[in-house]
Amino acid sequence: MCIAQLGWRQGCILSKNMVIQLQNNDEIIKDVSESEKEIIKGANESDLLIVVTHDCDLVHDSFENEPEIEVVLARSVTTENASRFWGKNPRKFQFELQPEQLLYEICVHDRVFIPRKLLLNDSPNSERQLEASLIKQVCLWISKRYFRAAFPDSFNNRITDKFKKKIAEKFKKKGKEITAIYIAGADEEVQGNDMYKIIIKATMQCETFENPVLLREAQSIIDLLEIEFCQCPGIDVAQSLLVSEADVSIDDLRFLKRWDYDHLSFRGDTPDEIAPYP
Repeated sequence: MCIAQLGWRQGCILSKNMVIQLQNNDEIIKDVSESEKEIIKGANESDLLIVVTHDCDLVHDSFENEPEIEVVLARSVTTENASRFWGKNPRKFQFELQPEQLLYEICVHDRVFIPRKLLLNDSPNSERQLEASLIKQVCLWISKRYFRAAFPDSFNNRITDKFKKKIAEKFKKKGKEITAIYIAGADEEVQGNDMYKIIIKATMQCETFENPVLLREAQSIIDLLEIEFCQCPGIDVAQSLLVSEADVSIDDLRFLKRWDYDHLSFRGDTPDEIAPYP
């Protein structure tokens, strides 16, 4: 039976038997790096190893051309951090697995490559499955390691530590329903007293945008974001908007840049806390 017939697709979760094999049989993972072995052996029974390799590569007919697959470790956690949902944090990704609403967190560094032939030994985990939309979120989030917006130094340097602390705390507690923050007007380096006049556009999922309570809570964050940006020297907010994802057009994305949590990190710190890609 081939890999496709066994049911393997991008987003499938390794079965418990396969994880045990990987952890206890060093011969199977002899070509895996030591750091990747630690990730595999560190997975416990409640964690998930998720296949993120594209379908076409996953079921390719040549093991010589496609010898490995990439899997990412999702750890079971108990503490929700709203700023880590929807890929808003470039290094940590939290999600809930439905219908049990189990909470998991992925670290972007917890990715390993294992022999693709191993998929011939078993079927995917039948007890745990990721929805298609979640699989896409995870893969797009991983791609942010290579493709994400960069803002000018002169803009980043105007954002005060007071701003970062206040906004980071607010997003951590209340920012779960905000799926993205985009900024326009901060594209070039400026000198001296020249001002940045920016537009902020934040998004929510269509269904949550229709919920008055969730909308009000998200709007309070965007209102605070506008106020705090205006307190930063050399930055003025011309407009701030909170909209449904349905109201963001392809034309909008030509001039909007996605603003992630990296831009809230303190100098010298490693960000561990901020939207879906078009």
